[in-house]
Amino acid sequence: MLRNIKKSVKLAGVIMGMIIFAAVLPAAAAEQESREGAGDIGSIPLAGEFDAALTVDLTGNEGERGLPDSNKLQSAYDMSGTIRIVLTNGSEGTSKSGVEITCEKVGDIQNGRYVLTDRYSDMDLDLNQLKNATELEQAARKISEAGSNITVSEGKAASDKHPDIYRGTTDSEGILYFDDLQKGIYLIQASSGEHYDEITPFLVSVPNWSEESGKMLYDIEVIPKHSPKQQPEAERKEAPQTGIDSPIARQLGCAGIILVTLLFIVCKEYIERKKEQQ
Repeated sequence: MLRNIKKSVKLAGVIMGMIIFAAVLPAAAAEQESREGAGDIGSIPLAGEFDAALTVDLTGNEGERGLPDSNKLQSAYDMSGTIRIVLTNGSEGTSKSGVEITCEKVGDIQNGRYVLTDRYSDMDLDLNQLKNATELEQAARKISEAGSNITVSEGKAASDKHPDIYRGTTDSEGILYFDDLQKGIYLIQASSGEHYDEITPFLVSVPNWSEESGKMLYDIEVIPKHSPKQQPEAERKEAPQTGIDSPIARQLGCAGIILVTLLFIVCKEYIERKKEQQ
């Protein structure tokens, strides 16, 4: 009798192990496929090493002016520059890999002053009056909202109406750069980043002024400001998710039911044989 019980328990363990394996393997494969595919579409590959002439860290520069003033703009030459985006680690459970970011030229530099491009020329906004990072961030949000109805294509936009909109995807290290950018003001924002924090839209000038070197620099590295995404109010009011609807949870539940059923059958058989012996 004891031997039959051991066989039944062993059989139940084998069945449960097979179900768990069948549940976990597809999920692991899907996750691996997602990781391998991240960054393929719309990415801008790195072309060798990039040595940033100027690093602008937006995560802690509140109160500092973010755009060169008119006197410094006078020394801006008509040459292209590069903006390198470097994402820092987000909140727990997020990934800085595969974040889609757009880079759009929203202002020109003319006679030492910033002038909004035609697309935003009707806005009540003077980029030359922005005095600190807070006002710069507010301006970036305002421009972002104004242009939110524009659909961006991969790489450089094909539309002649808006030719200065670019899109790229961060690599596994959270790095992306846009090169061959003509002098002007650029709006950088995340166009897609479901698995990363909320990136604050920001404006950056190409070229930008370096206090350390005392000149305008054209290769700029920017560390964007980001914060955990706010959960919608409707979701916050709902009960916490337990994961009971996940495929793995369902498979484990089935395995548990099978195990309990087998144990019940074994115990019932044991009781009936005891009665027969009596």
